[in-house]
Amino acid sequence: MRHYTSLFFYFTVKSIKETKYLYSSLAGISLGIAFLIRPYSSLAISIPIIFYFLYLSVVNRERELISFVTFLISLVPALVILVLYNYYQTGSLFLIPFEQYNPYDKLGFGLRSRDIIVQPIPFTFITGIKNTFINLANLNWHGILFLFIFLSIVLMNKKGKWDILLLSTAFVLILFHLFYHGLSSRYYHPAFFALTLLAAKGISLAEISFKKYFPGRAIKNSSLFLLIFIILVNIFIVISPIRVIHRFDIYKTYRDPFDLVKERRLTNSVVFLKSVPEKYNNATFYIQNSLDFSGHVLFAKDLRERNVELIKYYPKKEFYEYEYDRLKKLGKLSRLY
Repeated sequence: MRHYTSLFFYFTVKSIKETKYLYSSLAGISLGIAFLIRPYSSLAISIPIIFYFLYLSVVNRERELISFVTFLISLVPALVILVLYNYYQTGSLFLIPFEQYNPYDKLGFGLRSRDIIVQPIPFTFITGIKNTFINLANLNWHGILFLFIFLSIVLMNKKGKWDILLLSTAFVLILFHLFYHGLSSRYYHPAFFALTLLAAKGISLAEISFKKYFPGRAIKNSSLFLLIFIILVNIFIVISPIRVIHRFDIYKTYRDPFDLVKERRLTNSVVFLKSVPEKYNNATFYIQNSLDFSGHVLFAKDLRERNVELIKYYPKKEFYEYEYDRLKKLGKLSRLY
């Protein structure tokens, strides 16, 4: 997701600076792909950039208008794919599968629930503010506190139009998710490019400020030393061989349901996922079916008494239940029907 939002910003800037229709098209395609992944986040992060692009197309009509129109046309295929996907899955162009599956998983305030098997509770404006602070705190916890340190340096200095645009994308994204009940810092990841670019400028400003206020103790190339330090931290901590091996072991464990299905050579079957190896027992990660549900083995979330609906829908299939024992670190596949 964040890769495509980064490309969207990059190609939009290139299009504004050089007025090449190829860049406008690539900007539209990048945003379209991001929109297919997470529509709400993509809409939020694109608003400041699109409005600025629109403003330039009005002011410099001869130079920018065709680029802006090209950008909009390049968005159309992704929008068509999205509504067709909705129709194929739900029978409605504008009803997304998540909302059909769980009518309490939507934007705005009211009764909300992250899953159909979880009792819905009231989601209010106060809860949204609380969630926002928790999400921001989790971003710091994941090791990017230095981004906010250098971001504060940018805020204290004179800002150009690109700084304001980057700040706006991050702010609007955070503001928009104030109105969504989901509690996760991953909703802010599409704005990571903005924070990174602002932090890079903050590093440069930090060196200038240091030399300005402490001329007798100025450190030459401090930005370079800081950059090397950050790279080394990433190499030896974030992507160290030990962490890579640990990650490999985790993902190997996560493959357990699929490995058991392959080992048992199941065909024409449906597997209900009662509990899974994933850390937070998120069975959604394991629902890996084709769009038309034509696979030999289909995976479904265990919805308890509602499982009978799926059983009636596929009367000729065999049904299994997968359950993972966290203490024994062992998965079990049991036949139901």
